[in-house]
Amino acid sequence: MTQTSLKITEDAYEAMLSHFRFELPREGCGFLVGRDQTAFRFYPIHNLIMDCDKFLMDPLHVQRTEKSVFRREQAILGVCHSHPEGECYPSRWDIEGAFFDAQYEIPLWVRETQIIALMEPTEIPNVKGFHIGVGGQVKETSIQVISAQVGKISTCT
Repeated sequence: MTQTSLKITEDAYEAMLSHFRFELPREGCGFLVGRDQTAFRFYPIHNLIMDCDKFLMDPLHVQRTEKSVFRREQAILGVCHSHPEGECYPSRWDIEGAFFDAQYEIPLWVRETQIIALMEPTEIPNVKGFHIGVGGQVKETSIQVISAQVGKISTCT
């Protein structure tokens, strides 16, 4: 089932952005992990592509991370990457990467929220969530950064 909204703890959100800043000028990538539509941990994943405008997650790093996540009875809730410049919207590369084989529409990361952080400006990136459906349909979805203080929620726009 596709998520309709994703909550991210401040710690996980800041860890994600810190990794993306470290990877500049190329794209950073990783997973937001948690339970019950709340992500409380960010796992950085090695990007195999040295270009500044694409990412390809290291499959062995992904496999090790998935094992660690599932052993802890958690789930990958967000597939994250940065755009060093441009727009905060899935590129054609991003859309095609959501499928094992776009021609046969075999999904890879279509249930999870796709998080993109446009790193301009670096200090306060623009962060949005998306769902990529069969046929490459892109739909923006809500993400919320939740405070460590119980009940305090701020919405990302």
